[in-house]
Amino acid sequence: MKLIQERLLQRYELEILKNTLRYSTKSYSGSKEVNIPLDEIDVSRMVYLKTIDRKSMFITGFFSLFLVISLYRSISDPQENSGSISMIVPLIIGLSVSSFFLYVKSKDVIQFPSTQSGDVEFFRALPTHREVNAFVSNLKNAVKESIRKQHAVIDPDMPVAHQISKLNWLLQIEVITEEEYTELKNQLATGKIKATNIGFNKDSIERQSE
Repeated sequence: MKLIQERLLQRYELEILKNTLRYSTKSYSGSKEVNIPLDEIDVSRMVYLKTIDRKSMFITGFFSLFLVISLYRSISDPQENSGSISMIVPLIIGLSVSSFFLYVKSKDVIQFPSTQSGDVEFFRALPTHREVNAFVSNLKNAVKESIRKQHAVIDPDMPVAHQISKLNWLLQIEVITEEEYTELKNQLATGKIKATNIGFNKDSIERQSE
């Protein structure tokens, strides 16, 4: 699944591949493209981030205030305030530029942390909320499935404390449910290992049953 987002000088492109997320960004300050292993993305720590660039907001407010004052003075007495009229065009230009940077630097994004490649960041509502939500849902499922295949394999020949530690981690990052966690923990505690589709190395289980 692919998600492409564009806003003025900014562009995000994300594509969920078999075991990685291809993530590329472009903006007025530079570009980056990385392939991030899915099991390095912590989907349990997704955050919504909305910020406004205060410096740009202050400058925009400054130009807006002086533009209003200049317009008022030029309308109230055009002959006495000819200097105010001459300032209107530069103020409009300044207001336009500061408004542009306020828009570009302000953020309304989703962020996922990754262990090696920094934050995965993209817009919250481009092209639409529905498309972004669908992509996020697919990304979460792909990450969890990748972790299940690579890390949710517990060998009953290993010490119980090690297995419990791994189960705790899988529960914390929401790869297994509370019910799965409790069931698998009980199986470890009692030694009655069942062949389930998550949590245990089936080869080791078969060796025990022989």
